[in-house]
Amino acid sequence: MKRWPGSRWAVVTLLIGLAVLSSGRAIGNGFAFDDVPIVQENSQIHELAPPWTYAQQSYWPPDDLGDAYRPWTIWCLAIQWAIGGGAPWVFHMVNTLLTMGTTLLVLTLGLEILPPLGAAVAAALFAVHPVHVEATGNIVGQGELWLAMFVLIASIWYLRDRRAGALSLPCRLGLAALLVLAAAAKEQGIVLPGILALLEWAIVPTFRAERLGTRIRSVAPAFFLMAVVGGGFLAARYGV
Repeated sequence: MKRWPGSRWAVVTLLIGLAVLSSGRAIGNGFAFDDVPIVQENSQIHELAPPWTYAQQSYWPPDDLGDAYRPWTIWCLAIQWAIGGGAPWVFHMVNTLLTMGTTLLVLTLGLEILPPLGAAVAAALFAVHPVHVEATGNIVGQGELWLAMFVLIASIWYLRDRRAGALSLPCRLGLAALLVLAAAAKEQGIVLPGILALLEWAIVPTFRAERLGTRIRSVAPAFFLMAVVGGGFLAARYGV
């Protein structure tokens, strides 16, 4: 990971400030749009249950078609309901904190592949980009924020392990776990192996020269494990 000159904390503080400036105003929001059926009126989250309970439920309540499958997000919303007694500001506060954390993860990933200034600029643009309005302004956008965090963590871990050589066993297991968490936050997380494959193709050769056979042996066990785990997740989703 590259370092930038000067104070790291100055850059981190600036990025946190930008994230709060762009998303913090939503803390005063109430329930809107999908927040109403999924949070405010959803009895499934109004009493906190063990996490595996939510793995047996659909994302949308049964009265609203019972569609989608996001057990991690539903469990997290249930925890926040229990903490705040259903107060919407608690959910919006968590969304703001997740936005801050995701912004710092973008910076960390950027430092793996860009010059320090480029990484800081990329993270700053991410923090204030208007495309995030729905994810940060609505409570249910929390699924996208969790998904982004898990994918970013996996990408950073992948690149750091590949700098050292073949993917280690802890990394393989961690990537499989992050795949499940990302997909359990929102279904699009299932594409994580594809993102890692793109990093292997486009980024890894910039810092590590390997023959094709060596590259395949270095990463194949991790991708095989992710395929097995991802298949299991899809089977669980289909069953629910």
